Amino acid sequence: MHAHVRVYLFTMAIFKTFLSVENSCLSINHLHVIHHLFWKIQEDFMGWPEDKPGLSLLSFLDSFQKAIENGKIFDFFLENRNLLESCPGLFTNKARGVLFRIVETPLPYILLAIKNLRMRTNFYPELDISHIYKLVTTKNLIAYLYPHTVPKKRQESEESDDEFEGLDLDMVERQRQWKIKYHKELKEEKLARQAREQGSTETINIQDYETLKDTETIAAERRQALLNLFLKHFLEMARKSMEFKSFSQAKMYLLQCKRLNLLLKEEGVDSSDILRVENQITKEQNKCETLEATFTGNDEVEKAGDADDTAGIRLSVHSRSLPQVPSGS
Repeated sequence: MHAHVRVYLFTMAIFKTFLSVENSCLSINHLHVIHHLFWKIQEDFMGWPEDKPGLSLLSFLDSFQKAIENGKIFDFFLENRNLLESCPGLFTNKARGVLFRIVETPLPYILLAIKNLRMRTNFYPELDISHIYKLVTTKNLIAYLYPHTVPKKRQESEESDDEFEGLDLDMVERQRQWKIKYHKELKEEKLARQAREQGSTETINIQDYETLKDTETIAAERRQALLNLFLKHFLEMARKSMEFKSFSQAKMYLLQCKRLNLLLKEEGVDSSDILRVENQITKEQNKCETLEATFTGNDEVEKAGDADDTAGIRLSVHSRSLPQVPSGS
């Protein structure tokens, strides 16, 4: 059931960001989503894998877009009631177009929808959406990931025009162009360093999003950076889940960490780093098992104590002597 709820919540986050209109009673709204979701759950209750929520979400959005295109979303409770009959074509066409673009290129839309969510304080750790967007879209990936490896050129003072007297004019122009390029590179390096240290606040631009055509080396760097980011985030999620005593959820996150670590091993990451992370995951799994056993044991002790108290009450009631009935005179 958790998978169904996740799909609904992500869908509503997307709707709030891209399809929110004033006349919601006339447009596609949460009721259409709920009833379509009920029909899809009834159609295949088990076909929503917990470890692949992205595929479930895209499948649902695609089916929802096709239902709008066909003009038929039926009420789950009232027979033969089409919920789209009262929706003007202006709203249905807009919704269909947006959903089509999201299914075709889901990443920037979903990232922006998640970025617009506001989390409660002292809740689960937030995912750095701007950093993910940078990892996926930045063309100069090496400079962004490793700003300290970019050669630092000595900043030269501006030279006066007298220093170029007697020099070839072409050389002067080349010097000027080099200075412009040099200061531009310094600025880009500074921005990249600030983005890594403080986190990028750049708005996710859907219109300018494009799938990059990387070389194999850069593509591998990009994959490894994303895998490492999610591995660290899932470890934090597992620890927070243990704080909330949600041990089954913590185990799921730790299992995902093991899978991501295995993918990093297949990417050719240094074996010592893989072993270090594997030991860290095992340590967290053992901690989770210990905490769960302690919590379960305390819970059982409390239940046993409550049962003993209840039995004692029953015993005292049944052992109470009945009052003497006065004999008739």
